[in-house]
Amino acid sequence: MRYSPQVPEEGSAIQTFLIADIRGYTRFTEEYGDEAAARLAAKFKDIIQEIVDTRTGRVVEIRGDEALTVFDSARQAIRAALDMQRVFVEETDADLDLPLRVGVGIDRARRSTWATAPTGAER
Repeated sequence: MRYSPQVPEEGSAIQTFLIADIRGYTRFTEEYGDEAAARLAAKFKDIIQEIVDTRTGRVVEIRGDEALTVFDSARQAIRAALDMQRVFVEETDADLDLPLRVGVGIDRARRSTWATAPTGAER
C-alpha cells in the first residue's frame, strides 16, 4: 500500500493538540483526600493556562487532572510541552506535597475534524 497524504480542504487549517494529564491523580486523591487533590488540580490548571497563553495556544478544556489545548503551530505546541515538563518538575521539587507528575501528548488534525465533535468543549 502506498502512502498518500491527504491535502486539507481549503479553510480547514491543520492544528496541533496538546493533551496533558496528571499521572496517579486518582491514587493521590484516595490517599490524600479531595482537598489536597483540588489544590493539585488548581496548580496544574494555573500552570497549563500560563504556558499555553505564553505560547499563543488556547485551552479548549480542563477537567480536573487533564487538559486539552490547541495551537496553530506545531512548533509552539512542542515548546509548550517542553515548558510544561520543566515547570512541573520544578514545582514538584519545590513542594513535594503536590507532585505534578504529568504526561503530555501531541497530535495534529484539521480544524473541521474536531470543530464539529459533540464534546461540549469551548470552541
